[in-house]
Amino acid sequence: LIVENDLGFARFLLEWHGIARPRCGTARLEDIIDQLEGLPLSFAELERSILPLRVPDYEPGMLDRLGSQGRVVWLGCGAIGDADGRVALYRRERIALHRAGAPGSAEGEEPSPLAREIADRLAERGASFFAEIVQACPGAGADALGTALWELVWQGLVTNDTFAPLRAS
Repeated sequence: LIVENDLGFARFLLEWHGIARPRCGTARLEDIIDQLEGLPLSFAELERSILPLRVPDYEPGMLDRLGSQGRVVWLGCGAIGDADGRVALYRRERIALHRAGAPGSAEGEEPSPLAREIADRLAERGASFFAEIVQACPGAGADALGTALWELVWQGLVTNDTFAPLRAS
């Protein structure tokens, strides 16, 4: 009896995750984002295995389009070494509901002074390109600003409309 229940549950999970009979396309990707919403996952694993397993025709551009259309938002949830980090995906219309409970890299961790300066400038001016951040923080080198900006990303305090920065890190 236990084996039958375990097999039934396993079959349910395969169906629910779309692995047993996967659908394709952006609509399927949006379904998967709904299932994974708010779950901190390695971005590298998300693109390498999690999404392709569930969306057979998955291409990174699909996720980028949803982000640039304002339908999906990602938040950093902590760095994993130098080249990866955990991100949580959210539907734009539901991010406010999830934001309060979103896991960050370290609860209560204060940003460094330079990261705080960047955050303050972004709060004043809104979304900015990196060149604008460099201009807004005279005296800080581009490398130091990049490091401070990634600190804010992994603390879940800043994000981007696309996923390209996560791929480039």
